[in-house]
Parts: sequence; structure tokens; C-alpha cells
Amino acid sequence: MAVEMRYAVVRDGKECAVFASREEADAHDAMLERAEALFELLEESREVLGLDEGQIEQVANLLAHKAEEMQAIFGKGKPAKRGAGRPPKGAPEEEPEAATNAAVPRKLQIASG
Repeated sequence: MAVEMRYAVVRDGKECAVFASREEADAHDAMLERAEALFELLEESREVLGLDEGQIEQVANLLAHKAEEMQAIFGKGKPAKRGAGRPPKGAPEEEPEAATNAAVPRKLQIASG
């Protein structure tokens, strides 16, 4: 008789995945936690995005699976270039809200404000 070690990821009382190593199980569990957090974030913008609950769940899962790529995009992978996004010396300073909204697509600006 053989003894086999298995690590199960359990969510809401249901076993959703089984792994041979604890590291794999922990990584999968962390990915599921990221997906839940992303779902909540995207759910807040459901009307703006024009997505139903199933589509939001798919997008959240996709982004959670691509965590390393997302971290690189948001600056954890590569340091930002010095001075990037800063106005030239002597230029008038923009108000914080105006600076924030400048990068937001018009559709999102209208819906949020």
C-alpha cells in the first residue's frame, strides 16, 4: 500500500484543486484570492465596463493568472524612468484631480464624476 501526500485548496467548503506540493497549493490559493479581490474591484465598475457577472469573473481570473505581468506593468518589475510623467521645470502645476482625470478615458470620467 502506498502513501500519497496531497494538498487540497478548499473554497466555500468545496475542494477546488489538488496539488502534489504545498507550494503549488499555496500559489493557487493566492491566485484565487487575487481573483476575488479583482472581481470585487471590477464589480464596482460593472455599468461603466458594460460586462455581466460572468464576464467580470473571467476578466478577474485572467488578470489573477497574469499577476507577474501585471506587476511589471504597474512598476514592480522595472523601475520607472526618472522624470517620466513630470512636467518640465517652470511649467504651471496641474491640480491633482485634473492630472488624474487626464489619463482616464472620457467614458470613465463621465461615469465617475
